[in-house]
This record gives sequence, structure tokens and C-alpha cells, in this order.
Amino acid sequence: MIPDLRLLDASSPVFMPRHPHRPDGPGPARYLVRQLAPPTTNDALRYNRAADFLVTVVEGQDPEVTVTARRTGNLEITTKDRSGTVLTGACYEIWTKKTSGGREILVTKACDQQPGQTGSTRDGVVRLEVIPAGDYIILESFGPAGYRTVAEFTITIPGGRTTEIDVVNDRS
Repeated sequence: MIPDLRLLDASSPVFMPRHPHRPDGPGPARYLVRQLAPPTTNDALRYNRAADFLVTVVEGQDPEVTVTARRTGNLEITTKDRSGTVLTGACYEIWTKKTSGGREILVTKACDQQPGQTGSTRDGVVRLEVIPAGDYIILESFGPAGYRTVAEFTITIPGGRTTEIDVVNDRS
């Protein structure tokens, strides 16, 4: 079994817990480095928890690693018709993208005009927050009443900012 290590914050070295029989730290072995919580910020753009990784501790060397935090991004989708009129009542899903191009894992979803749901605003804009930076497939799972859904499409969400897009629906 590989013991867990704890990260104090994204810019600090990893703290390796002391063992009562090893006051000088962990002995030579492979360890799993796990960030327990990402760093926090005061804005809407946050950091992701870093992916777990392995580190080898060698006898006589200080066990120190550095983890680089990645900012998340936000996505705002405005649903419109061909004339540019904002439409309400659409639902969207964000999926990770397989290397082969298809949908893989559902990351998040939200609908316009859904009371109590995060990202629901009743104004034709669906807001999806704290999305890890990367390439995604966007699926309009429900279109506004009287309109067809659009074909799924790929988008790149950069970290550290909000991406705003318009989705144009045609009448049924």
C-alpha cells in the first residue's frame, strides 16, 4: 500500500507526515502525493485539485515535490434564435472528450429557468462554473419550447477566465 502525503498549498512543498517510529520523515519508498484541497481565491475562478501522482523517496534525500495549481474556467451559454432574440428554457451538459472524439464523462449540467439550480438565471443564459481547463463536448440536452436542439459541438475552456458563447436554435 502506498501512503498518502498531504499538500499544504499549491505553492509549498508537500508535507510528509511524521511516523512515531520515523521522526525524521518517511523512509525510502514510493508514495502517493494527493492534494487534499485546492488553493482558494476570492473570485469566481478557482483552482482544481491536482491529480494524484507517485514520488520515490531516496535514502539521504529530502522528500520534497512541487505541485502546480491549474485555474478553472467558467462558461456562459446564451441561447438565441436566428434573429438574435434570447430564448429561455434550454439545458446544457458538458462532457469530457475521448481521444477518439466522442463523449466520455459528464462534468456538469444546468438549465435556464430551473429554480434553485446553480447556473439557472431565467434570462436565457446558462452559467457553468469551476470547470477544469480543457477540451469538452457541449450537448444541448433540451432546447427552448418550439425549437430544435443544436448538434453537439466541441469547445476549449481556458483556465482563469469566463468563456461566453451563443447557441442559435432553429424553430421546430
